[in-house]
Parts: sequence; C-alpha cells; structure tokens
Amino acid sequence: MNQLAEDIEPRPAPWYTVFFRRGHLLALSILILLAAGLSALTSLPRLEDPRIDTRNVIVLTPYPGASPSRVEALVSDVIEDELRQLYEIKEVKSTSRTGISLVNIELQA
Repeated sequence: MNQLAEDIEPRPAPWYTVFFRRGHLLALSILILLAAGLSALTSLPRLEDPRIDTRNVIVLTPYPGASPSRVEALVSDVIEDELRQLYEIKEVKSTSRTGISLVNIELQA
C-alpha cells in the first residue's frame, strides 16, 4: 500500500490559486482592473445629443381589464394629444385593444 501511495505524483495546483496563496497579487490585480476601467470610462467619447436614425417609435401601454373604448378614451387619446403638441412629431396613429394601447409615432426627418 505504501508503494502505491509513493507512485502517485501530486497534481500541480491550477494557475489561479496563486491569487489565493499570495493576497498581494489579488489586491494588485483588482487595482489594475479598476484603473483600466476608469481609464476606459474617461477616454470613451460621449455625445450629448446622439443622432437618432430610427424615425418610428411604438409605445405600448397596458391597462389590464379595460375595454377597447375605455383604453382609447383614457390612454390612447391622452397620449396622442400630448404627442401632437411636439413639433418633432410628424404623425401619430393609435390602436386600442382590450387591456392595451398601441401608439405608433413617426418622427420628422
């Protein structure tokens, strides 16, 4: 039995266990990742008003249990009236069904 135990060679530890055995390497790795993330965050360009290529928008508004006429009166018409006041809106169409309002909006080019 001792001969069998001597013939088995111990497996080498996986590479990532070095971070658990040496705590300073783990802390240093975390600091490097944080510094790289902050550097990427500050160097990425940002647009204040991004260009919108999509000219159609669909607004779905649930109103559970309401009939189509109630959904139209209380949801669809209100949304349409508010959207028609915006000058960027070219066309507004709505469909009211049982429990849901679907408003299609087309933006001006």
